[in-house]
Amino acid sequence: MSSKKDIWMSIGAGFLIVVVFCLVAWLPHHKRMSAAKADLAKVQAELEVQMTKAAILTEINNQVNDMTTVISQIDRQLVDRGELAILLRKLSSELRRLGIENQTTHTQSPEFFPDYTTIPLTISFMGQYDQADVFVRYMENLNYPIFVNRLSMQRSPRDMDKPIAVNIRMMVFFAPEGDKAS
Repeated sequence: MSSKKDIWMSIGAGFLIVVVFCLVAWLPHHKRMSAAKADLAKVQAELEVQMTKAAILTEINNQVNDMTTVISQIDRQLVDRGELAILLRKLSSELRRLGIENQTTHTQSPEFFPDYTTIPLTISFMGQYDQADVFVRYMENLNYPIFVNRLSMQRSPRDMDKPIAVNIRMMVFFAPEGDKAS
């Protein structure tokens, strides 16, 4: 019986060694591994969020670069304010070329902004619709940044054969004072 007892003692001692090993070595290691896996999942989730933010920032950066390119192209289009006289002569010459002699042009005081200067301009004349159409298309093709605020054409219902009154109000954009166009 002693040998059975020794066998059971050996089995018990082996079992006790396995339990002690599990409690002392494997269980703390297992807990650290579980915590490390949880930390890894948390860091991966944060990394995913940061990568998404980086992608958004990259897109924003690309948009800013595109806007900067467009702005620099617009800046190159801005001409010196001294060219206002040239623009006015071109507009007047085109109206005369179209056969319109009775024309008036009024400029107003310039408005100064940090990046550009605007000069309000009003052109009025009497002509036919097709002449007004050709003149507006001519203005579209000029190398001056022009924004038409208002275009009005009026004809008296009683005088359908007479020319129409055309009034064009616009803003002409120039380089800021002191800057010369590139």
